Amino acid sequence: MRTDLHAVAPPAIDDRSGPDLDPVQERVFRDRYALKAADGAPLERTPAAMWRRVARAVAAAESTAALERAWAERFEAAMHDFKLVPGGRVLSGAGTGHAVTLFNCFVLPSPEDSRSGILDNLKLVVETIARGGGVGVNLSSLRPRGSSIRTINGKSSGPCAWAELYSVATGDVLQQGGSRRGALMLMLDDWHPDVEEFITVKTDLRRLLHANLSVCISDAFMAAVRDDADWRLTWQGEVQKVVRARALWDRICTAAWQSAEPGLVFIDRVNRENNLGYCETIAGCNPCGEEMLPPWHVCNLGALNLAAFVRDGWLDIAALAEHTRVAVRFLDDVIDVTPYFFAENEAAQKGVRRVGLGTMGLADTLIALGVRYGSDESLAVIEQIYRTIRDAAYDASTELAAEKGPFPRLDRERYLERPFVQRLPEEIRAKIAARGIRNGTLLCQPPTGTTSLLAGASSGIEPVYDFRLLRRDRLGEHVIEHPAYRAWRTAHPDAALPAYFVTAGELSPEEHVRAQAKIQEFTDASISKTTNAPRTHTVEDVQRLYQLAYEVGCKGITYYRDGSRPAVLSHADAESEPTTDGLARHPRPLAGTTYRTETSLGTALDNVCPSCDAATLIHREGCRSCPCGFSAC
Repeated sequence: MRTDLHAVAPPAIDDRSGPDLDPVQERVFRDRYALKAADGAPLERTPAAMWRRVARAVAAAESTAALERAWAERFEAAMHDFKLVPGGRVLSGAGTGHAVTLFNCFVLPSPEDSRSGILDNLKLVVETIARGGGVGVNLSSLRPRGSSIRTINGKSSGPCAWAELYSVATGDVLQQGGSRRGALMLMLDDWHPDVEEFITVKTDLRRLLHANLSVCISDAFMAAVRDDADWRLTWQGEVQKVVRARALWDRICTAAWQSAEPGLVFIDRVNRENNLGYCETIAGCNPCGEEMLPPWHVCNLGALNLAAFVRDGWLDIAALAEHTRVAVRFLDDVIDVTPYFFAENEAAQKGVRRVGLGTMGLADTLIALGVRYGSDESLAVIEQIYRTIRDAAYDASTELAAEKGPFPRLDRERYLERPFVQRLPEEIRAKIAARGIRNGTLLCQPPTGTTSLLAGASSGIEPVYDFRLLRRDRLGEHVIEHPAYRAWRTAHPDAALPAYFVTAGELSPEEHVRAQAKIQEFTDASISKTTNAPRTHTVEDVQRLYQLAYEVGCKGITYYRDGSRPAVLSHADAESEPTTDGLARHPRPLAGTTYRTETSLGTALDNVCPSCDAATLIHREGCRSCPCGFSAC
């Protein structure tokens, strides 16, 4: 078993026509990302055509025609064979001429505490979602339920009631001509008088169907839980109610155990670790939790497909670093070519030039290296992978600053004092001091749901959910087998699977959290990750798990206990018969109705799509598994 990391020379690119696609990849490409004529006829028939369109559109940000041509070629080469996979908004929008954003992530200001203020804020949400962006809003600015409204001699309905309006609007807004539904994150701070209602509102599965929920947890609250102290719920400086901190903590953990929501964001850690904490305050996050952002700020996403850098059992670290450098320039150029629909978004983004480079295919990579996800050995491999990406990204951004200028809000002395920056290698810190840096933050870990399906890679940093999954499309129901699993089974039909073929449900919840924490160590923004737990997990287990997540440095946590939502997925049974197309026909239809299961920092489970009767992948890997995009983030 060869598990050490090794640098080898990357192969030359000979075939510009692009890779052969399996049936799932083909369907996702045609439905979601191929450029189409007004009548729906495809204008792009291969990913190579898409890569060329995207590369040329993004390289248009370069300052001269020669640079534009040169970088268009390098961008296209980096995307070849899905090594660099830009975010879905970039793939579907760049170079199309459509009035859509190339950014995935938006956080909007909290609404003004009035009817008109809420409706004005809701309009911003709708307009942003309509152009392709997922939105996060913190509702802590709204007065609690029962508060007096003097102008009409009435009582406030509170943020949970108003949240229903946000949810309905999000669910009814179709993006990109109906190809993708809106995605929404609603948040509430731990001091708000309605936080108890907010925590439990989605235990009623009929409520807030189109919104993810998270509670912003402070260090002071965690200290009160530790000390079994009182916790004051306040509004405008006045104490409305006093509760035991542990009682509120129990309510959070019980709701998560019961219904997979709400998630937690450790908001003080988020702000303390933010590179830009000297010039901004974060109060919200995007729908999947990988980007914690101040009001009006945005992030554009892309991912390195780690599995594409594995060759003959070795991980090509040199190629990974080089593609990281190209990806940073690519994403930086996206900032200058995307349309902006609100001046506030443009000012915020161009002031700090935030980019969000992440990864996909981590689980595939560990399998290819013969390493069990969650093991101590995997943590060592993970550290080398993500340290390589971090250092290459920051070094590339200093070079971009020397060429194009640093981000306008850079204060070099204060930036270099930030905790994450202080952990960078000294030679990179010296370059920041001398040149500045082009991008205020550079790294996050998004779920990469549909783009992972397109690339044929495991989703984001998640372990493989299952090696045999059920897929429904117009041709019926099929079982999809993980390629590495299928290859191993073909070679070893009667042998037991090696231990490194591990699924999300076979990991302990603590292994999930420790892997997330190790990746967080080398990621300046945040992470979309679901911690899976067995049906037998208890509320007390959840309490210990959440405490562990806080102690090991996670910025947030999303939890899903098997069976905590109705009609969750059925794994493909062992009697399904394989077919020549690489799929297996499921011998009987499934009865009953299945539901989408959303969690507050990511999607805990993707089920049958209620938005279309086209291809639906029934699994939990990422939050965009359905090619129609219903469970988009």
